[in-house]
Amino acid sequence: MTETIKIIDPAGKPLAKEIADDARWRLPDGVSLGAFYSGRIYPLVNTTQGWVIRLGGQSYAKKQCQAATSDAAPAVPPPRAQVTAATPLRPGASVREIEGAWLTTDEQARMTRAAATTQHARVADELAHLRNELADARSARDTLAAQVKRLDAEMIALRQSLRDDRRLHKCESTNTDLRGQLTHAQRLVATAQHTAQQATAGQASSEARVTALKTELTQQRQAMTALEQRLKGALADTAKGARPEAWAWFQALLPVLWPRLQVAPESWQVVATHCTLIEPLIRVLTALDGDDSAQSSYSITANGWREVQAHIATGRDDRLRVYWRPLPEQRVAVVLYYKQDDEGQQAFHRQLERGA
Repeated sequence: MTETIKIIDPAGKPLAKEIADDARWRLPDGVSLGAFYSGRIYPLVNTTQGWVIRLGGQSYAKKQCQAATSDAAPAVPPPRAQVTAATPLRPGASVREIEGAWLTTDEQARMTRAAATTQHARVADELAHLRNELADARSARDTLAAQVKRLDAEMIALRQSLRDDRRLHKCESTNTDLRGQLTHAQRLVATAQHTAQQATAGQASSEARVTALKTELTQQRQAMTALEQRLKGALADTAKGARPEAWAWFQALLPVLWPRLQVAPESWQVVATHCTLIEPLIRVLTALDGDDSAQSSYSITANGWREVQAHIATGRDDRLRVYWRPLPEQRVAVVLYYKQDDEGQQAFHRQLERGA
């Protein structure tokens, strides 16, 4: 064919550009013909203006169609005898108009069925593709869920390790403080010994004074030896991570650790019975020894007893309570109480009120 094919835009207006009618394509229905334009194949329509393609309508990819000769015609053109009153023609219709009327009702139905079949196949392909994508998404979701679960387990282990590291750091800090106190005590012994030596050299005639200094020095050495043994035992227990069951060594260190505090002796039995963790209690007592206003507290009795607002952790729960009141000479009285229930705590408050 030497004609050209006109292009009609979606609005029904012809474009200035036309394409050469030098190659045709057989559409997927095997009957209709099409022309290639801008990467797609559009059905050919024979009109009074000649052969046209309409953009915006149905189109096909090359792999869906078969190449045909340039003079190919529809596979089963309807005979002219079938042009009846059902296909009205205006008087004096041209040959092209008559050729355009060849597409009878049966032919149009076949074309419609073929187009519907093609559309159904494309929908089926898209549905299969969507199903594959859904399966991939579910697989990716399961993989991510497994990764999140593994990361949660690693996070729990990391947090536990961090808590252990903090406890070890506290133990090392406590050991360092104890060693420092021991060093200070040894220096005191050395100073007393030097003083005794000076006294011996400067006051050789005062035998009684020298004897008293030697006796005092011996007693200080014995006390320092006992304290050193207790400190070494405490350091060994701390290094092993073991919690000592007896608190006598701890009471012996009270004047050194908290010189202002006067802790009731029965309070350490409360600690030994109910506490597996003493770091929170040590922090509160240290704050009270430094400045009793450093701990937020409130009054519970008329005779000056106050309760620390923070509930002290014991390693099992947070039922340990700390009560304190000021004493003369900037001392602080401290009582520890383990709360079983509200009624027992109120009875303990009344006991403090009575001064028992």
